[in-house]
Amino acid sequence: MADKKIRKFSKTNRRRLLVVFLFVLICFVLGALVTIAEPDLQVLAETVPHIHNTVLLFTVGAGVGFFLVVGMLRILTGKKLRIFLLIFYGIVFLLASFTDQNFLGIAFDAGGVTTGPMTVPFILAMGLGVSKIRSDKGAEADSFGLVALCSIGPILSVLILGFFYKAGQGVQGGVSDPANFGNTVELGRGYLSALPDYIKETAIALLPVVVIFFLFQFFSLK
Repeated sequence: MADKKIRKFSKTNRRRLLVVFLFVLICFVLGALVTIAEPDLQVLAETVPHIHNTVLLFTVGAGVGFFLVVGMLRILTGKKLRIFLLIFYGIVFLLASFTDQNFLGIAFDAGGVTTGPMTVPFILAMGLGVSKIRSDKGAEADSFGLVALCSIGPILSVLILGFFYKAGQGVQGGVSDPANFGNTVELGRGYLSALPDYIKETAIALLPVVVIFFLFQFFSLK
């Protein structure tokens, strides 16, 4: 009888661990992908000459994904938000005093990615949805502050990148570099020539949202 109870207990724990693992994995992947598709991040990556676009995109995406997981687990456990903010922002300012100056401004600019038109609705919806799992009165209030917590991810990840990524690797020039243009007419022509690429990037970023909208429209509303 005791062995049967132990096996049953072990099986239940394995199931719980599997559920937690899948939950963490899904939150991380979705957070990273939505962030990479964020138009604000695409623009930021194009305007940073000393960091390769792909490196910056995936670094910021991983940072947001990680802190989205942290925020989701905080909501489920009911821990105080101020504790997380004090600890992680303390780490941010500690690393900021040692990191390469070329990465300092980019790191804090990257924190604004989580206030973009794609990430904000996604993060708020995730936080509210996960808070519904809990049945206590303070569950919905614990979803507050998730965007502030996720904003630490891009800052911290870019600061850490500064310790390993040599500034100047993959240097890029583009429309954002005024040295490429002699006057405003040439600048305008450069903008118009790059406009199709920007439209393409925006369309790719919005494609998942458009697909989900039409699926919801045909299979749910109609």
